[in-house]
Amino acid sequence: MQLLLRKKAGSLSDSEWDEFMQTMDHVDDLRKDEAKGELAQDRWHDVQLMSQGAHRYSGTHETLTVVQSMMARACKPYGRWSLGLNRIANGCC
Repeated sequence: MQLLLRKKAGSLSDSEWDEFMQTMDHVDDLRKDEAKGELAQDRWHDVQLMSQGAHRYSGTHETLTVVQSMMARACKPYGRWSLGLNRIANGCC
């Protein structure tokens, strides 16, 4: 959500946004894993729910699909957070 808020406020450079958006989004992995069991279904549901909340709260002009892809980028298929996201979101770039 911080990325969306920073982008809207203009405090996230285009190069930082592009760098993040070029990372693998894991959407296909999450959707493919969804058919494998309840834990994977919960994981994809969590991504969708977090995306809806971030989309509404941030007031972004990005589509919900873009926000879902951002959440999937931040959350690797096995629940580990991307170090790149933390670095960008915290303004340490």
